[in-house]
Amino acid sequence: MAKRIAVLWLVLICSACATHVTLDQVMTDPGRYRGTTVALTGTVDRPMAVAGYGIYRLSDGDQHLWVKTTKGVPQAGTVARVTGQIYDAYDVRGLPLPMPDDLRKGVILLESSRTGPP
Repeated sequence: MAKRIAVLWLVLICSACATHVTLDQVMTDPGRYRGTTVALTGTVDRPMAVAGYGIYRLSDGDQHLWVKTTKGVPQAGTVARVTGQIYDAYDVRGLPLPMPDDLRKGVILLESSRTGPP
């Protein structure tokens, strides 16, 4: 029980450290957010499972960001608030992830937590 409480506090503290930004802010200047923990809200589309990893696209208007998760892929059409670190194409080339070519060319968020509708 004490371990669960400690883990919950750690998750809450880490979530509090995330900077809430818009997809437009990230996609306009992804280098500014590289390696930074951010919280984004958007609509899930193109969910897929690839070799044990979940990948989906978070969309807000005409802006899109790919998200990698190990917690299961949310349903398409779900509005989610996602927290994680931003990596650009140079960062993800070395990660041992099987990814479609269009993911390797863009920006990706490595999800650390996700909640449903904000």
